[in-house]
Amino acid sequence: MNRAQRIGVLALVGALLATGTSCALLRQIFSNVKLPQVKVTRVDPELKSLTNAVLHFKLSIKNPNPIGLQLEGVRYTLDVEGREVGRGSTRKGLKLKASGSSQTAIDLDVPLLKVAASLIDLLNKGAANYKGELALAFETPVGPIEVPITHKGNMPLPKKPPIAISKVRVGRIDLNGAQLIFDTKVDNPNPFQMPIDKLQMAVKINNRSLAGVSAPSGLMMQPGQPVTVPLTLNVSPSSIGLSAAEFLRRPSLNYAADLVFASGPLSLPVKQSGKFSL
Repeated sequence: MNRAQRIGVLALVGALLATGTSCALLRQIFSNVKLPQVKVTRVDPELKSLTNAVLHFKLSIKNPNPIGLQLEGVRYTLDVEGREVGRGSTRKGLKLKASGSSQTAIDLDVPLLKVAASLIDLLNKGAANYKGELALAFETPVGPIEVPITHKGNMPLPKKPPIAISKVRVGRIDLNGAQLIFDTKVDNPNPFQMPIDKLQMAVKINNRSLAGVSAPSGLMMQPGQPVTVPLTLNVSPSSIGLSAAEFLRRPSLNYAADLVFASGPLSLPVKQSGKFSL
């Protein structure tokens, strides 16, 4: 109890004595301080990135005592999927009125890389169970008290971006070859922006390996929105084992593509095959 609180208590005692309140009654008032009633009213999970999330705990606190109390701080331990991902304390300066109710909040960071053995394992989970153990420290006229509370729930996890070649287009075709455009669709199913740090493709046509191609740098995916990235490749008739005459007949060709997508700490290989016609 700090000096101001001690002065407040002494003033209360003096006021009660002035009204004729007995010392026995005063001892009874201060010795029967009841624990505040704490309840988690809601928890709002927020995904910030592939590796970070926040759990926003909303708390309701009821003070059943005829005197005011002071919330000094909150100690916490956070487990996700049975793994401890956070432990610490936070300061709170909330004053509780006598026989009144108040609301407060505490934000717990979730380092998602601690939840699973690898980032790919994390993205394959979809959701995770969490358990938050909170201990609220109060200052009272009879000294500090602590109220523990445990809350369990479920939180979403980041999702793996779907990647697929949606279409193969022919930009031009002549005796020297053709320009092939592989429209590659990358979706962002998450509520945060994702940069496309790398999108590379190595492709075989008619089982013949061709030069690799990369997407331009600086692409950004908005939350919940797909991006179609054209990957352009120039091929000659000889590079895919055809004569010029066969090439100009516009045959149906097989392709097999090895894609590599990278965003931040995520590196995702994708294989796809199909047919297209010149």
